[in-house]
Amino acid sequence: MDEVKNICVTYDKIGSIRGTARQLEISWNRVVKVLSTEGYILNNKHKQIIILHNQGLSIQEIADKVKLSAKTVQSYVPARRPYYKYKQSKNAKKIAQWRAKKEV
Repeated sequence: MDEVKNICVTYDKIGSIRGTARQLEISWNRVVKVLSTEGYILNNKHKQIIILHNQGLSIQEIADKVKLSAKTVQSYVPARRPYYKYKQSKNAKKIAQWRAKKEV
């Protein structure tokens, strides 16, 4: 099972961000980022952050409005780039193949 699916399944079972993070031995930020990117709305604050983000506000502007740190807001904003080793671009796959050949 890939990491993203594993995070989603574990969160669905446990219902807790920190519990999911502990069970999978990853950071809570990673759990939140994956869930947010996968379309989960985790709480009212998260919903507010998503609405403001969709309106085009910067991370710092959102942080000021919702009274959270910019780092916390950043963790709630969906990822724009693919996760490391997940849904890789063609170029990333070519680089990985080249590196694998070089190691042999």
